[in-house]
Amino acid sequence: MFNTSNRGRIIGALLLIQLAGFIVPFVLLMPVAGADYLNEAAQNARNIRLAIGLLYLNTGLTVLVSILAFPIIRQHTMSVAVLLVALSGIMFTLQAVDNAQIMSMLALSEEWVRAGGQGDFFQSLSAIVRAERRWVHYAELLTIDAWLFTLFATFFGFRILPRAVAGFAALSVLVHLGLITLPLMLGLGGSTPLGAIMGLGELLTGAWLTVKGVEEITP
Repeated sequence: MFNTSNRGRIIGALLLIQLAGFIVPFVLLMPVAGADYLNEAAQNARNIRLAIGLLYLNTGLTVLVSILAFPIIRQHTMSVAVLLVALSGIMFTLQAVDNAQIMSMLALSEEWVRAGGQGDFFQSLSAIVRAERRWVHYAELLTIDAWLFTLFATFFGFRILPRAVAGFAALSVLVHLGLITLPLMLGLGGSTPLGAIMGLGELLTGAWLTVKGVEEITP
């Protein structure tokens, strides 16, 4: 069994790995991010398939972090501990659906290439498939924000981490939610570079936990 300190260090290391797991697939999936993915996706099929695998692993890490954090958080509040696990399960499920949509986009691009890059049917279908993927992805982003905010806000509220660290991390998620996720869902567009702020919040939290662990829990 892990003691509390070691459990905290493992959670911290997993958060750092998860942060990389958010960034690397995002870069690898750039060929399916634009409206011209019919021309781009098939040429980058290997990278896209690699990104899919990494996304499955990353959301699996989310579930693992939630399970590891469960005994720590339940000493303060059982309901939030259960909520965190539930959100991680929803996040994994939405990522699986998102991955299926990405693979559909890749398959359509490969068919487009085999057809010689001709046909209005492909163009019309590509717009529909991309729109379907976009809305699943936005729902997934909302769940990621919900999971991270729940984790960081719990660390802040119960002083599981220093409040300066946990507070900054929780605030960074709200910035991501308010300036990226919600504007995208409302069709207003989002400022993607601001996602780095949430990344910094997770980096600080993960680094602190990796070095310090969770030394003491005071309900």
